[in-house]
Amino acid sequence: MNADSPGCWDLRARLQDWPGQIITYSVGQHAAPEQGPATFEAYDIKLDGETSFRVRSRKDALINEEQVLRLQLPGAYNIENALAALTAAHLLGVSIESIASTLAGFTGTRRRFDIRLQGPLKIADRVLDVTLVDDYAHHPTAIAATLEATRRRYPGQRIVAVYQPHMYSRTKTFFDQFLHAFDAADVVIIADIFPARERDTGLIHARELVDGIAQQPVFAQGRAHVLHGGSVADTTELLNHTLRSGDMVVIMGAGDIYVVTETLLKNNA
Repeated sequence: MNADSPGCWDLRARLQDWPGQIITYSVGQHAAPEQGPATFEAYDIKLDGETSFRVRSRKDALINEEQVLRLQLPGAYNIENALAALTAAHLLGVSIESIASTLAGFTGTRRRFDIRLQGPLKIADRVLDVTLVDDYAHHPTAIAATLEATRRRYPGQRIVAVYQPHMYSRTKTFFDQFLHAFDAADVVIIADIFPARERDTGLIHARELVDGIAQQPVFAQGRAHVLHGGSVADTTELLNHTLRSGDMVVIMGAGDIYVVTETLLKNNA
């Protein structure tokens, strides 16, 4: 159970009569410290230029606290995920050495900071050295977390965020939150809204989101730039003209924005 989650503690309160064993884990943001320390706790967490941590355990002394665990994926939320997996594997008798090796080699699941390319990308008569990442993030909280984690893990690189809003109603409901979700990027390209099960009734347009983001301090002061991409095809074309060597490109959305990545890779073959 994630000891950093208030919701998990609410669930724990409902399990008072459950006879099973409850094991907790934490990355140092314990939501109920009065319950005592977590069974497994991550510490010495590093997110700048790398993703690594060590683990201390209240359960036993079998985990070597000097063992550094390294991840290829960025962000504290991925350390949370790794710690949950470590806890389960350790309880099943898997050695810490095997756990460490497996975590270090894990490159994520499809469309969850899915690194599709690291290296040469051919665009027309240019060959650029870029990194292409595909991600399912489509809620403002997830977008902000993904971009902030990318900024810390890859300091010094220009971050190009390509986002396709998902559904008119969601874009309208979370409009204000979306305005601040892209602050960690250097260049933002907003594609047209993916309708999913909805119809375009004129409720909102992607250009309104672009205009709103452009008014935020980091963009208004010229430290970052936001562009309207239009259709998926037009967004791909705009990205082609925007890219330069060294870029970290994060393509996000729950619709068909993944086609941008597929098109770039197909043309690179």
